Amino acid sequence: MRTAAAEDLDLQLELFDVMAQGGEEPSAAVRAWGRDLAMRALASRDASTSNWVASPEDSGTGWKPQRRKSADGDIASTFWSSLPAGESFTGTLKSPRFKIPPKLSFFIAGHNGHPGTNPPAKNVLRLKSATDDRVLKEALPPRNDVAKRVEWDLSEFAGAEAYLEAIDGDSGTAYAWFAFGRFQPEVVPLPTVTLSNTSLATAARIAQQLKLTELRDDLQRLSNDASADMEVRSAAMLVLASFGDSAALESVRAIVCDTKQPAAVRERILRGLGTIDSPAARQALLSAVPVAGAKPAKRYRANAGALEVGRRSIAGRRRRRTRAGAAAAGAGDRRCTDRGIGRRDERSHRTTNEGPA
Repeated sequence: MRTAAAEDLDLQLELFDVMAQGGEEPSAAVRAWGRDLAMRALASRDASTSNWVASPEDSGTGWKPQRRKSADGDIASTFWSSLPAGESFTGTLKSPRFKIPPKLSFFIAGHNGHPGTNPPAKNVLRLKSATDDRVLKEALPPRNDVAKRVEWDLSEFAGAEAYLEAIDGDSGTAYAWFAFGRFQPEVVPLPTVTLSNTSLATAARIAQQLKLTELRDDLQRLSNDASADMEVRSAAMLVLASFGDSAALESVRAIVCDTKQPAAVRERILRGLGTIDSPAARQALLSAVPVAGAKPAKRYRANAGALEVGRRSIAGRRRRRTRAGAAAAGAGDRRCTDRGIGRRDERSHRTTNEGPA
């Protein structure tokens, strides 16, 4: 499998993830494969590389390098294009951060609906602030297969950090793609590999499964990368927490307690916390579950399969400590909105003992 999919990092990560779910202890060869995959995937997020990140996760590899003809006669340049995945493909591609130059030119090709129509634009290339995600400039495809040159005057933003975001939001079956490239200056070279959010999160899980503590720095960079999807950042934080990083543990607990974060991300973190065998992680889980919000809490109780194992383990440990006379272990009361995680919430104590409703 490793040889057959040697050039497809996304596929290799998916295959390894399926194998790892079997529960068997990996052989030395499998461990070496997993280590190599995790290292390559996490290194791709280093700001010095040319790699971009695609979403959504179910179509994250739809953008492909493609040679296209330009209006100035160039026929050899490579563009990022959504066409190879099919006209109906939709997805987003984000570049690494870069310092904004006074001027930036590029070529863009493609469409925004059938000729002779004027639907709302769904395909767009944007320059966004790395500080607050504000749209600074945007360009629409010229509704032509031949790429046209665009130049942005960015003097008012020069020196600040930004990133490019390409959005193909047109799911039509024709005239629904676009492509871009030939940046001058070359602020973001066209990447050779694009990893989906799913693949990056899988790489983080592999690092946790194989206890690859040597990847701590790469995981730290990923967890701090504001341009990365929260699913990916939280996956990296969970791995760091499993390595004993208290700051990362507090960060994921804060995400769970933040009702503005997507419920799916918060639930995924809760399940991840249940897999970390440490007193601090168990207390973080206990304090977060019952106060994560009324709707999420109901969903957690209704779908408590993954969490129940952790809850029973915690309850069993608590009973053993109680029999040993360690009543102090249950002392204290701290709400989810508090910064510390050293003491349990009274409601979490009650929820754990009563079990799911």
